[in-house]
Amino acid sequence: MIREQLRATSHEVRDAARAEPCMAGTRKGILHDVQLWAQDPDSKNILWISGSPGAGKSAIVASIVQELSQQHCLGAFYPFDKRGGGDLTTPFAFWRTILYDLIQDPPPSRHKQFHASLRREILGLITQPGFDAGSKDIEAVGNIPAQSSLPDGHGFLVVVIDALDECGTESDIYFHAFLRTLVSWGSLPKAFKLVVTSWNVHSIERMLSPVSQVLTIPTGSNVTKAASADIRMFLDLNLPKATPNICAELETKAAGMFIWATTAVKFLKGPWESRLKKILSTSILGDVNELYKTILHEVFGDCLPDERVEIREILSVLALAQAPIDRETLSHLTKAEPSMLEFCLERLRPVLTQTDVLTISHLSFVEYL
Repeated sequence: MIREQLRATSHEVRDAARAEPCMAGTRKGILHDVQLWAQDPDSKNILWISGSPGAGKSAIVASIVQELSQQHCLGAFYPFDKRGGGDLTTPFAFWRTILYDLIQDPPPSRHKQFHASLRREILGLITQPGFDAGSKDIEAVGNIPAQSSLPDGHGFLVVVIDALDECGTESDIYFHAFLRTLVSWGSLPKAFKLVVTSWNVHSIERMLSPVSQVLTIPTGSNVTKAASADIRMFLDLNLPKATPNICAELETKAAGMFIWATTAVKFLKGPWESRLKKILSTSILGDVNELYKTILHEVFGDCLPDERVEIREILSVLALAQAPIDRETLSHLTKAEPSMLEFCLERLRPVLTQTDVLTISHLSFVEYL
């Protein structure tokens, strides 16, 4: 019964929010540092991976989750993803989801004894008379590792949280209470570890920095040769038309920002010469907002005034949608003619993920709009 209550949280939405892992051969240094941290019994319990929006944090998390799963030491994974709607952006949903993951039967591995001990502690709490998985009772799970005597020296488990900054705002008291709980994990047994990624917002930095090992993804003026080399590898693979000199220019323009590089690659699938010229004329290194402005001006600049009204309405609905939206719903909400809708969606391919549903590829485009 408890499992069904916990499963009621939209795990399908959670799994759909998982990004693709890093391209093979990229982010080697960062992923190596994460492995050293996870296996070091003397390291801090919390690893905070900080970086600008679009720096590639979610792809790095996807690679971390993949590696930890293969090593049978992934305790749980949770992305705070606003594009998935309200289901994924509350601390309450977080606790239910990771609790469901942690009470599953542990796989055979050197971490099994630790995982099984934690599982017994959690089950002891949630099977008490009166415990309600649909209420605030669920948040008590955050105190279990601190109150228990979990065995050291028998492996470790890692809980991974992506996009913590999308959980709340600076003025949200519940967000600050949740941060305090995460901070308390810094005093847990060394075998219970936590990876957190976020943008470097003030409240998160103030609370996590003192208790975390901090790993910063270098971008902009702080970009490193390794980060630029990762961008270059991505460009070389995805832009077969580009000469080495052009790839070098685009690498410099990206300034370590993977969202800039991936968006530029999608944009360049259109008319090559004119679009390349527009991209190379951008002035601010790594500025994805300038890139978005360039894209919208290029793909919609020749539209008539009445067409632009419809385009703005379509963009507004896509930006305000709290979840992926299908074409039929988008057409109903905008009253756009099918031909105009398809015209608009085709030209938005650089910033829009189009499968059975439509999703803006990165939250930074919503914020730009």
